[in-house]
Amino acid sequence: MKNLKYIIIIFIIILLILSIILLVMLKNPETIYEEYISDSANSMPQDTVIEVNEHIEQESDINKIFSLDDYINQMLRYEYMSNVDAVKSIVINYDKIEEMNLKSRETEYYSQEIYKRENIERISYFVKGVIGNTNFEEFLGYVYFKINIDYNNKALSINVIDENTYKNEISNMENTIETFEIEPNGYNRFQQNSFNSSEICQRYMNDFIVKLKYNKDLAFEYIETECKEQRFNNDFTKFEAYIEENKNQIYNMEIENYSKEITEDGIVYDIQDTNGNKYILEVKSGLDYKLELIA
Repeated sequence: MKNLKYIIIIFIIILLILSIILLVMLKNPETIYEEYISDSANSMPQDTVIEVNEHIEQESDINKIFSLDDYINQMLRYEYMSNVDAVKSIVINYDKIEEMNLKSRETEYYSQEIYKRENIERISYFVKGVIGNTNFEEFLGYVYFKINIDYNNKALSINVIDENTYKNEISNMENTIETFEIEPNGYNRFQQNSFNSSEICQRYMNDFIVKLKYNKDLAFEYIETECKEQRFNNDFTKFEAYIEENKNQIYNMEIENYSKEITEDGIVYDIQDTNGNKYILEVKSGLDYKLELIA
């Protein structure tokens, strides 16, 4: 009988200890997780090296590229709505945005080229893009940005730069990323978005349509080589005439269905729009793509 009492007492004590441990874990799980991470880091071999490239290189991740476009366009919407506090919370040199006189018109921005420097704590993007009014009926010019992202604070800042600064940054292979820290606020929180294949296809097609509107010569360079030869005989005027004849359908195209194939060279999308027109989109990486017009 005494043994049974002792067993019950021991069992109660064990339950109490387990309950206390559980309460501590529920009260502050982040601290426990951080301690685990810290212990794991300390247990790594001293000669373990995490490789990062702080020198300039082109951004090839389309999710990152489209996420940056979305943040820039959100900032432009704040300016259009005259939410100056919001824009100043994101843009370091607000006077450069003010000079663009964007409060009177709604605009869209499309990145055309993005380079980066990064390490495990932060990244700097150098962005070349085009800006126009909604649907790009009016081309307003090229705009260049430097975008800093603080991974630790999950915050970003945007700096308007000029063309010479952009060219100097992307041509200087020796410079490494600068040290910076960005204080988060209600407007500059950074979170990378992830886009599904349908969204990616449509955004590539939108980029091509924008090129057609502001620079048809450039758009012609994005036509796949065989299509350029067989359909247009490498003649830009024939391409221009085709676009003019079909511009209403092309400029307003919406994807109805598509198929996707991963190849050694990248990703190939077989696309059909709502008007029955077909396209083959060949994506190597990032903004490097070619388009074939089938019908």
